[in-house]
Amino acid sequence: MGKKFKGRLGDRGSIKDKNYLLADVVDPTGQPRLKDEWETITALCGEYEIPLDERMYERLAFALARDFVPAFQEEIKTGPKVKWTDERTGILIIELELKIWENDDCSIRVAAQKLANTTPWSKFVQPRDHWRGLGNPAETLYRRYLRYYLKPLASQYRTEYRTLADADQRETWRKRVSKAFSDWE
Repeated sequence: MGKKFKGRLGDRGSIKDKNYLLADVVDPTGQPRLKDEWETITALCGEYEIPLDERMYERLAFALARDFVPAFQEEIKTGPKVKWTDERTGILIIELELKIWENDDCSIRVAAQKLANTTPWSKFVQPRDHWRGLGNPAETLYRRYLRYYLKPLASQYRTEYRTLADADQRETWRKRVSKAFSDWE
């Protein structure tokens, strides 16, 4: 089981009548049993920080499902951390094209070389990290760009950057780049 409960919720037999689910809820002789049930349910809602209102049973059902039903739980990723995410690839495309435009339409290779020497790329792509057997960081950036620059992902990031540039919000782009590579700097 996933979650360990303490106090009333951890004690087996807190609810005295074992057939409480089969009992008629409106039965006048079941009042103490109903009180036990209510106290236990309110304790359970307190454990999950669920307010006592008309939607408490729904919220409680989802909270319990997230703790005990595998289909409701997040997938635990195993293995090495993914280095080239879609976001980082999209940022590479924009940053490389910006280098080309800043340097009077230099070649993609020259722009990749200049980009490889700037932060965050100099720390993200290091000589020991190679793509398709290459040990040169600039070559890694160059080949990654060629592989993705015609894909829909590239168009999506170009549109996003143009929107930010048109609104004079290039600083927002800089923050996004920093955030995307914050775990590599």
